[in-house]
Amino acid sequence: MKDTTFIFANEKDEGSIKNLLLEASLPHQDISTHLGHFLLAKSNDTLIGVVGLEVHAEFGLLRSLAVATPYRGKGIGMLLCERILDYAHLQGIKELYLFTMTAEHFFAKLGFIKIDRENIPKEIQGTEEFQTLCPSTSICMFKRIEKDAVYTKEKSVKAVDAWSPVMERYRKQT
Repeated sequence: MKDTTFIFANEKDEGSIKNLLLEASLPHQDISTHLGHFLLAKSNDTLIGVVGLEVHAEFGLLRSLAVATPYRGKGIGMLLCERILDYAHLQGIKELYLFTMTAEHFFAKLGFIKIDRENIPKEIQGTEEFQTLCPSTSICMFKRIEKDAVYTKEKSVKAVDAWSPVMERYRKQT
């Protein structure tokens, strides 16, 4: 969508993110801790989609992918995932994990594969998502982040260069 912008969340976005996650029946209780790694899709300053990342050394947890009902089926979820994969790569994440009850086929299109819960690294097993927020019946999926990959459709150096201002802002915040 042409009028869609992608920005990282800050504390003033927390309420609208929680509302969108509630609408999608996704956990929202612990997002404050990871808010700086939540990527938002906005249209005319209205939140239309979100995806989060938890960074645990070389492991990452992709979480909280939600798109507002009127915008579903328009590619917003795919655009969010492509961008968060790029961001995870820039964070030095080598393996990305997720839990889902309903989106196994969507994530399979992005190269995630189903794995047993027992095969998830202890860093991810220690997350609140794993321990309490996601049901034990959720599907666990995994993707290895390629060393030199670019995950946005542009597939160009410009796609990675676009993250430079974002990374600079992030470094200043931490």
